[in-house]
Amino acid sequence: FDAARIQESVLPDMLHLFNDEDVVVLGTCIESMTKITTALPEDVVDKHIWPRLMALTESEDVRIRCTALRSIAAILADFRENCSSQNKSSSSVTKTTTSSPIRSSIRNSTAALLKREVQIIKHDARLDLCLVSDEKYMVLMVQSEVFGELFFDTVDVLDKVSLKDVYKVCISIR
Repeated sequence: FDAARIQESVLPDMLHLFNDEDVVVLGTCIESMTKITTALPEDVVDKHIWPRLMALTESEDVRIRCTALRSIAAILADFRENCSSQNKSSSSVTKTTTSSPIRSSIRNSTAALLKREVQIIKHDARLDLCLVSDEKYMVLMVQSEVFGELFFDTVDVLDKVSLKDVYKVCISIR
């Protein structure tokens, strides 16, 4: 991918589609961002895409919310993989670190997202899953899918109380 070309030609149209009211168009746009972000510098993603994806995790439409959660998890995994590949190919001395190589602003907003999702899971996981609505069940399933990815990149920015909550939720969704 040519990052400059994507940034100039594709990104403006995609950002415009984030405002589309059609669920199918918006969902497709969100899914496409997962692929587009692999070709863009992390600062562009942080400035233009990440805030929009984070806002969509609060959508009233469960399909949009779940698609945004899955896309965020996929983008985090791609960022980490790209950083890992760059570190392996560099000739410099590899330094070991316990923190994620992902930008702190992205990690901090992801930590806030994880905290919010943990509170939702804590409430909803107590319910009899045979009696919950299809929408609530779908959200719980997606939350369990993306939980580890969100946690992996935020563990070093979460406070102790949040870490305890995350651990409890991790046990409850197994």
